[in-house]
Amino acid sequence: MPKDINENYFYFKKSHRLAITAICLTVFCIAAAPYAYDYFYLSNKKAAPINKDQLALIEQLEKDTSNRYAGYASDYTPYKNYNNGGYKNYSKNQYSNTPLKYRLFVFDPNTTTKQNWIELGIREKTADGILNYISKGGRFRQPEDINKIWGIDSVHKARLIPYIKIAELATNYSNTKFPERQPYVPKKIEAININTADTTAWATLPGIGPGYARRIVKFRDQLGGFYDTKQVAETFMLPDSVYQKILPYLRCNPNETQKININTATEENLKQHPKIRWQLAKLIVAYRKQHGSYKSIDELTNIMIITPEVMKDIRNYVKVE
Repeated sequence: MPKDINENYFYFKKSHRLAITAICLTVFCIAAAPYAYDYFYLSNKKAAPINKDQLALIEQLEKDTSNRYAGYASDYTPYKNYNNGGYKNYSKNQYSNTPLKYRLFVFDPNTTTKQNWIELGIREKTADGILNYISKGGRFRQPEDINKIWGIDSVHKARLIPYIKIAELATNYSNTKFPERQPYVPKKIEAININTADTTAWATLPGIGPGYARRIVKFRDQLGGFYDTKQVAETFMLPDSVYQKILPYLRCNPNETQKININTATEENLKQHPKIRWQLAKLIVAYRKQHGSYKSIDELTNIMIITPEVMKDIRNYVKVE
């Protein structure tokens, strides 16, 4: 049995062995190609010499660049690499596109002028932003607050921080005169006549705003006036809690109501009244046509649907003439 397993799994035909050998040679050639290129080609190539004109151009370029960045708010370290006649210059300013001259001196960022900011190496636009921040009440409370300014590179901020000296806020309240606190005086609320008060007078009462005031006046005008302060509570959507607050300030004269003459009023006139409406108005006119003019208001009780409760509601709004 073991012999059969070895023959089946570890025996390669001649064609298989040739294919595996070809694959291994191909992989080896691909891996060795870069090393062979460096050994046979680059080792025999000679570096091109630098002539006098090229050397003079390089030296002039280095001199101009050094003069340009000398004393400016950025670090400049030229780096040159002569490799096979080539030249590399790593002179890019990593802090700003346009270099700025600056000098360092002790300053308070809360009181520094625009010119001083510029002398410190801050661009004019950034200086305007700082002054605008100060003018609107902003304040630097510690030197590290300068790190919050946008538009200054981190390296230059680190240079400025040791020179920042912020003055203490000197506030002396001993000589400051504050207005004396006045004692609270509750607002005095005046009583109103519920039949003559306008919306402004109603709005002076506790809990009554413009909306409630308009509803009360509208309801009063439809009735022809109030004969009792309790009628104010019948105003549409007026909460009872609000009515209880204003009740002590309500005054009423029942003789100020406007009354309708039931001997001359038409059906249209009567049905407009909130206490009469169309059905009762129709019966009042019909009774008058059948029995003649009313001799007194009490004759209305002869109409079947006019109960004592209904009569109490309409008595103060009708008359006989």
